[in-house]
Amino acid sequence: MKCSDLHSGLLRHSVTFREKVLSKDAAGGINGSQAITVATVRAKVIPVGSRESYKYGKLNATVSHVIYCRFRDDVKADMTVVYGGRELQIRGVLDLEEKHRWLEITCEDGVAT
Repeated sequence: MKCSDLHSGLLRHSVTFREKVLSKDAAGGINGSQAITVATVRAKVIPVGSRESYKYGKLNATVSHVIYCRFRDDVKADMTVVYGGRELQIRGVLDLEEKHRWLEITCEDGVAT
């Protein structure tokens, strides 16, 4: 998709970008990770494919999505996206046409984070 194909009227979904941060306990040790909300934005979400695999005696299903939103410099590939009550793992972030106007974010649902 090109920048000229996108406009604000297409942004009909609400998505939340979350980042996992390590928290420390009182003794300075690592207590675990928690997800903090970075931003909630309007976006266009398109499911683009799905696949199933049989691994370790278990059937695993993943669904791929492409998300388009206005450019943000704080979205990274190690973050997650909450959309429709599901947590999607970001696989790639692309600045469309390097114009700092739109992001194309590829995500997967049903994968380990």
